[in-house]
Amino acid sequence: MGGGKIVLSTLLLISFFSPARAQKADSTGRWYFGIQGGTAFGQCTFRSITTEDAKYGFIGGIFAGYGFSPAFSLEGAVNLGNTKLIAQQCDPFWLSDDGECYFAPVIDHTGEFYKNITAKTNLFKASLQFNIDLLKLFTEPCSKISLSIAPQISAVITKNKLTSDLINNKYDQQSHFGYGAQAAFGFFVAQKVQVQLFGGITCLTGDRIDNLPKHYHESNLIWDAGIKIAYRLRRTCGEKAIPPYTDNNPSNINDNNDDKTQVVVVDIPKADTTQQQQVINIEDIVNTGGDNNKQDTPPAVVVDNGDNSKPADQNTQPADSRGYLLPVINFADNGLTILPNEYPKFRQVAQYLNEHPDESISIYGYCSRPGTKEYNMYLSQRRADMIKRRLMAEGVAENRFKIVKGMGVDYDAPNNRTARRVEIYVNKK
Repeated sequence: MGGGKIVLSTLLLISFFSPARAQKADSTGRWYFGIQGGTAFGQCTFRSITTEDAKYGFIGGIFAGYGFSPAFSLEGAVNLGNTKLIAQQCDPFWLSDDGECYFAPVIDHTGEFYKNITAKTNLFKASLQFNIDLLKLFTEPCSKISLSIAPQISAVITKNKLTSDLINNKYDQQSHFGYGAQAAFGFFVAQKVQVQLFGGITCLTGDRIDNLPKHYHESNLIWDAGIKIAYRLRRTCGEKAIPPYTDNNPSNINDNNDDKTQVVVVDIPKADTTQQQQVINIEDIVNTGGDNNKQDTPPAVVVDNGDNSKPADQNTQPADSRGYLLPVINFADNGLTILPNEYPKFRQVAQYLNEHPDESISIYGYCSRPGTKEYNMYLSQRRADMIKRRLMAEGVAENRFKIVKGMGVDYDAPNNRTARRVEIYVNKK
């Protein structure tokens, strides 16, 4: 027991100082649920596995959990099952019909030798365990592979029956407190679907599950092993990131056949004279309106849709005098973090704002259609707030933010992918 405490303490200490504490972006606060099933074994006076034979039982049920970080989660489960047990090294013990154990048959009693008896135990198990993903302690949070251990406590109800050619003893149900651990190896077969192979042991207090007197063998426990299939509600790992907005990235063109990604061309020093494409510089948009005549309205932003002569739809420009639109930051479904391929645009915006400290800005967050109206309004506000915090971390003063507002669902967006965004405007003076 002392060795187990030392191992557990060491794991918790490692986890506290591990890099995973800073890698919470894609796994923190993620609910999950699933089903599990497999085989169960028991061990007390009788055992499921002996030197001569093995009796396979069954256990299955449901589970649900909450991930606090990539490496840690709390999980509850409810399982039903049964296990079969037979004698091991129990000769010459003899069980009488009154439940007493003897070394030989007793006159005037019906009974049977242990070696001829089979115990079948039905069980109900409700458990709570704390999962520690050992791989996530040292690897990045979106790794598809997991290797976890989980200290576990449980409440177990058993009901046993002993049978042979001569006896048929049924016993009342018993309640036990259980303690033990489970280990699991998992792999994400899809973005939100994880399959795990697990094995665990539960030591039981109270009466023995086979209802036999405690002698010779001291153990009273249940093993289980099988497969778990989990579905994670908000896992953004593995979602396809939107390519960066550049004028020379062909992956932006007609992605998924119906997504014509709008491309804002920023800070390109020289246009390609072989293409009929207008190159827009952030400073040109903000300071001059995009041409030498210093118009009050900004020019159309180029859309790389295979026809470089066509301007963007006017909806891509501020039609309500909010100001001049800077590069748009897009998000994953239900996401709140800046995707890796969106960072170049974010850095361009931050650089421009730091180079022009007198400009004030407004931020507007948007969502796609899935979800309730209330939740999407909340999510869009959080996206706008997050961009504000990130810009402040880059050195943009807080008093420059005039509006930071969530707009909810953009019903006019051509698709969900372009709807999930934050727009940043330089306010007109």
